[in-house]
Amino acid sequence: MINANGKNYKCYLLDTNIIISLLKDKEDFGSKVMNLVLTDGIFVFTATTLWEIAIDKSVFEDFKRVFLEVPSILVLNEDEIVRKECENYYNSTDLSILDLGIYFNRAQFASLGIDVNKYIDENISSKRSSSYKSSEKDYFKKLGDKSDLGFMNKEQYQDKKVVSNSISLMTYQWIAQYEAGFAANLGDSKEVLDVTRFPSLLSKSYMYHYKFMFPSRKGEASDLSDILVVGALPYVDCFLTENSVANSLREIKHRFGFLEKLQVYVSRDIKKL
Repeated sequence: MINANGKNYKCYLLDTNIIISLLKDKEDFGSKVMNLVLTDGIFVFTATTLWEIAIDKSVFEDFKRVFLEVPSILVLNEDEIVRKECENYYNSTDLSILDLGIYFNRAQFASLGIDVNKYIDENISSKRSSSYKSSEKDYFKKLGDKSDLGFMNKEQYQDKKVVSNSISLMTYQWIAQYEAGFAANLGDSKEVLDVTRFPSLLSKSYMYHYKFMFPSRKGEASDLSDILVVGALPYVDCFLTENSVANSLREIKHRFGFLEKLQVYVSRDIKKL
């Protein structure tokens, strides 16, 4: 939630497929999404989503035309979010979406003396669009190589404590990979790590388990973008996404109470509004 001029605004995170549907159907679905969000909120996007959209230049041009004119926030990449969570570990206050992103609009870029199209092309399009799928597959392989948790059998899956411990363990492993110095210092002091202070990684760990580790669910490299995007969920109020991700989030919320305040929408929900 963002407070501006004495009014609270909800933060709506949109995934790639919702944005593309919005741009392709501006009159019906698109207008419903715009009306839903702009009534009481602000759009939020992750770098991962922008990398995916940048693959199709025509769609990306439409994206810039629409979203550079409305209130939007671009979330920092996952490395920077984890670094900020690490820096905030001992603080009594939690981070907000404003700590983890920049205003993504023409006026803000202009006030900083930045040409927005040049900025996007240099920092997103040219660096990521051509290699996104190959880097996604590489990352998928690295996750498998670095994680020794493997797949859960039905008995493990039914044991809530086992699943919860596994989620915490994976979160710890990722913290050690992202911030090795921080993890080492914590270990030297024999202090117990509070994984809840890294909500972005905890959120990703939940989704990783539900996409890859449970029986009868075979994850694919293409699912990794879902995992990267959900790292921003602890910092937003609403998430507009596809059915498979929404179903996983509802199960996580129901079973573990994680992200219990998050409102999750899919296309059919929006069409009813």
